[in-house]
Amino acid sequence: PLACVLTGGSSFPEDAFAAETAALAPMVADGLAEIAGPVVRITEAGRFFMRTIAAVFDGYLGTGRGRHSRAV
Repeated sequence: PLACVLTGGSSFPEDAFAAETAALAPMVADGLAEIAGPVVRITEAGRFFMRTIAAVFDGYLGTGRGRHSRAV
């Protein structure tokens, strides 16, 4: 499984990733990811959706003309 820690050090407010974790809620409900504190873990079932899950954290996605391919 893949995991990442949502932290920016002491300079980030505790709710810095609130919008992203809220956007992950449906994926968590579907068992594709798990959130435990600042750790987001992609489950075995979520392996094929890694790109979609990671896109939640892409600040450039949806800000204009497409520069990257989209997940199918």
